[in-house]
Amino acid sequence: MTKNLPVKYGLIPILDFDSIIGRICVKNIRTVAYAVSKCYILSDTTTYHEDGTSTKKYEVAFPYHEIYMDEKVKLIENNIDEDDCSTIILKDVYDDYETAKKACIKKNSLLVDKEDISYTTRIEKRIESTEEKLKIATKQMKIGTRKIS
Repeated sequence: MTKNLPVKYGLIPILDFDSIIGRICVKNIRTVAYAVSKCYILSDTTTYHEDGTSTKKYEVAFPYHEIYMDEKVKLIENNIDEDDCSTIILKDVYDDYETAKKACIKKNSLLVDKEDISYTTRIEKRIESTEEKLKIATKQMKIGTRKIS
Protein backbone atom coordinates (compact mmCIF):
# COMPACT_ATOMS: atom_id res chain seq x y z
CA MET A 1 0.00 0.00 0.00
CA THR A 2 1.33 3.46 -0.86
CA LYS A 3 2.28 5.17 2.36
CA ASN A 4 3.87 8.47 1.36
CA LEU A 5 0.54 10.28 0.93
CA PRO A 6 -1.46 12.42 3.35
CA VAL A 7 -4.17 10.51 5.22
CA LYS A 8 -7.52 11.99 6.27
CA TYR A 9 -11.06 10.79 6.91
CA GLY A 10 -13.57 10.90 4.08
CA LEU A 11 -17.08 9.68 3.36
CA ILE A 12 -17.20 6.66 1.07
CA PRO A 13 -20.48 5.82 -0.69
CA ILE A 14 -22.24 2.52 -0.08
CA LEU A 15 -23.84 1.51 -3.36
CA ASP A 16 -26.81 -0.66 -4.23
CA PHE A 17 -28.66 -1.48 -7.41
CA ASP A 18 -32.09 -2.58 -8.54
CA SER A 19 -31.59 -5.89 -10.29
CA ILE A 20 -35.02 -6.72 -11.74
CA ILE A 21 -37.87 -4.45 -12.73
CA GLY A 22 -40.70 -6.51 -14.13
CA ARG A 23 -39.01 -8.99 -16.44
CA ILE A 24 -36.17 -6.68 -17.42
CA CYS A 25 -32.77 -6.94 -15.71
CA VAL A 26 -31.58 -3.45 -14.79
CA LYS A 27 -28.48 -2.33 -12.93
CA ASN A 28 -29.44 1.10 -11.69
CA ILE A 29 -26.52 1.79 -9.34
CA ARG A 30 -27.12 4.44 -6.70
CA THR A 31 -25.69 5.62 -3.41
CA VAL A 32 -27.85 4.47 -0.51
CA ALA A 33 -25.62 5.63 2.34
CA TYR A 34 -22.18 6.92 3.29
CA ALA A 35 -19.65 5.48 5.74
CA VAL A 36 -16.61 7.07 7.38
CA SER A 37 -13.21 5.78 6.33
CA LYS A 38 -9.59 6.82 6.19
CA CYS A 39 -8.40 7.74 2.71
CA TYR A 40 -5.27 8.86 0.92
CA ILE A 41 -5.22 12.40 -0.49
CA LEU A 42 -3.97 12.17 -4.09
CA SER A 43 -4.47 15.85 -4.94
CA ASP A 44 -6.34 18.95 -3.92
CA THR A 45 -7.64 21.74 -6.13
CA THR A 46 -8.75 25.23 -5.18
CA THR A 47 -11.18 26.98 -7.50
CA TYR A 48 -11.45 30.76 -7.18
CA HIS A 49 -14.77 32.39 -8.01
CA GLU A 50 -15.52 35.85 -9.38
CA ASP A 51 -17.27 36.84 -6.14
CA GLY A 52 -14.01 36.40 -4.19
CA THR A 53 -14.87 33.04 -2.64
CA SER A 54 -13.07 29.80 -3.25
CA THR A 55 -13.89 26.12 -3.03
CA LYS A 56 -11.57 23.20 -2.49
CA LYS A 57 -11.91 19.66 -3.82
CA TYR A 58 -9.86 16.63 -2.92
CA GLU A 59 -9.12 13.62 -5.09
CA VAL A 60 -8.92 10.73 -2.65
CA ALA A 61 -8.27 7.02 -2.82
CA PHE A 62 -9.90 4.59 -0.45
CA PRO A 63 -7.81 1.42 -0.08
CA TYR A 64 -10.58 -0.91 -1.23
CA HIS A 65 -12.90 -1.42 -4.16
CA GLU A 66 -16.36 0.16 -4.35
CA ILE A 67 -18.63 -0.95 -1.51
CA TYR A 68 -21.98 -2.52 -2.34
CA MET A 69 -24.76 -3.34 0.12
CA ASP A 70 -24.58 -7.11 -0.12
CA GLU A 71 -20.92 -7.68 -0.89
CA LYS A 72 -17.82 -8.03 1.27
CA VAL A 73 -15.43 -5.10 1.57
CA LYS A 74 -12.47 -5.95 -0.67
CA LEU A 75 -9.21 -4.47 0.62
CA ILE A 76 -6.57 -3.58 -1.95
CA GLU A 77 -3.25 -5.07 -0.89
CA ASN A 78 -0.94 -3.48 -3.48
CA ASN A 79 -0.03 0.10 -4.30
CA ILE A 80 -2.89 2.46 -4.96
CA ASP A 81 -3.82 2.43 -8.63
CA GLU A 82 -6.69 4.54 -9.93
CA ASP A 83 -8.04 1.56 -11.87
CA ASP A 84 -8.00 -0.69 -8.83
CA CYS A 85 -9.49 1.33 -5.98
CA SER A 86 -12.28 3.73 -5.13
CA THR A 87 -10.83 7.05 -6.32
CA ILE A 88 -13.34 9.87 -6.02
CA ILE A 89 -13.54 13.64 -5.64
CA LEU A 90 -14.68 14.93 -2.24
CA LYS A 91 -15.56 18.45 -1.16
CA ASP A 92 -14.53 17.75 2.42
CA VAL A 93 -11.96 15.67 4.27
CA TYR A 94 -11.62 15.52 8.04
CA ASP A 95 -8.81 15.39 10.59
CA ASP A 96 -10.71 13.32 13.15
CA TYR A 97 -13.26 10.52 13.20
CA GLU A 98 -15.84 12.34 15.34
CA THR A 99 -16.13 15.30 12.96
CA ALA A 100 -16.33 12.94 9.97
CA LYS A 101 -19.02 10.86 11.69
CA LYS A 102 -21.16 13.96 12.35
CA ALA A 103 -20.83 14.97 8.70
CA CYS A 104 -21.70 11.40 7.67
CA ILE A 105 -24.87 11.36 9.75
CA LYS A 106 -25.91 14.71 8.25
CA LYS A 107 -25.13 13.59 4.68
CA ASN A 108 -27.06 10.32 5.17
CA SER A 109 -30.11 12.22 6.44
CA LEU A 110 -29.96 14.55 3.42
CA LEU A 111 -29.65 11.51 1.15
CA VAL A 112 -32.78 10.02 2.67
CA ASP A 113 -34.71 13.22 1.97
CA LYS A 114 -33.31 13.77 -1.54
CA GLU A 115 -33.31 10.23 -2.91
CA ASP A 116 -36.41 8.96 -1.09
CA ILE A 117 -34.40 6.17 0.52
CA SER A 118 -35.88 4.71 3.65
CA TYR A 119 -33.38 3.87 6.36
CA THR A 120 -34.14 0.26 6.87
CA THR A 121 -32.47 -1.83 9.53
CA ARG A 122 -30.56 -3.46 6.66
CA ILE A 123 -28.94 -0.15 5.64
CA GLU A 124 -28.22 0.89 9.23
CA LYS A 125 -26.57 -2.46 9.95
CA ARG A 126 -24.56 -2.22 6.73
CA ILE A 127 -23.23 1.23 7.66
CA GLU A 128 -22.28 0.00 11.13
CA SER A 129 -20.62 -3.21 9.95
CA THR A 130 -18.86 -1.45 7.07
CA GLU A 131 -17.40 1.22 9.34
CA GLU A 132 -16.11 -1.45 11.73
CA LYS A 133 -14.45 -3.33 8.86
CA LEU A 134 -12.98 -0.12 7.47
CA LYS A 135 -11.50 0.81 10.87
CA ILE A 136 -9.75 -2.55 11.05
CA ALA A 137 -8.62 -2.43 7.41
CA THR A 138 -7.14 1.06 7.75
CA LYS A 139 -5.66 0.71 11.24
CA GLN A 140 -2.08 1.19 9.94
CA MET A 141 -2.98 4.41 8.12
CA LYS A 142 -2.00 7.30 10.40
CA ILE A 143 -4.02 10.49 10.12
CA GLY A 144 -1.92 13.51 9.20
CA THR A 145 0.96 11.42 7.80
CA ARG A 146 1.78 14.44 5.64
CA LYS A 147 0.30 17.90 5.73
CA ILE A 148 -1.87 19.12 2.91
CA SER A 149 -2.25 22.82 2.17
